[in-house]
Amino acid sequence: MKIQQRIALLFALLTISIVLAVSLAEYYFANQNAFEDFYKRLEIRAIVAARTRFDKEKITSASFEELRRFHLETLPNEKEYFLSTENLEADIAANKLQLPVEFYRTAIQRGSVQHRENNVFYLGYMYRHSGGNQLVIVSAQNEFIESYLNTLKRNILLSIIITAMASFMIGLWFSKLI
Repeated sequence: MKIQQRIALLFALLTISIVLAVSLAEYYFANQNAFEDFYKRLEIRAIVAARTRFDKEKITSASFEELRRFHLETLPNEKEYFLSTENLEADIAANKLQLPVEFYRTAIQRGSVQHRENNVFYLGYMYRHSGGNQLVIVSAQNEFIESYLNTLKRNILLSIIITAMASFMIGLWFSKLI
């Protein structure tokens, strides 16, 4: 291998490694941000669902239902579960929930908890009211993130390939000037 080709290859590898490092960081932070955003959306739904169901005397149910219809779009496969903490095991069985026991324990202790199984996201929210404590669980599929992350992966891969070709060509051109 000629010295010119070595210089071009070294330049290309250096450039690719920098682009790869930046791309991986971008992918990681985009992934984290998308998950946090989706969990926040689930939390808002859990709070609204709990207030709609348990605070009927304070605020009319109709106003919360209107809020849900006009301001909160329904998420794919969105489901709500209302579990009484006094009858938790029976409510879990009745709703056919198969979440880890730690999920329920953490929700009760901390007030909220997040869980993910494949592409289904769960948020447990402990709602305390005069009628007792209720564990509100909202689950939904995050179809947006799949599409978003696949597009991001494709764009990153394409940019790395283009960078590899361009940096090798530029490195070869510069090495001929030496």
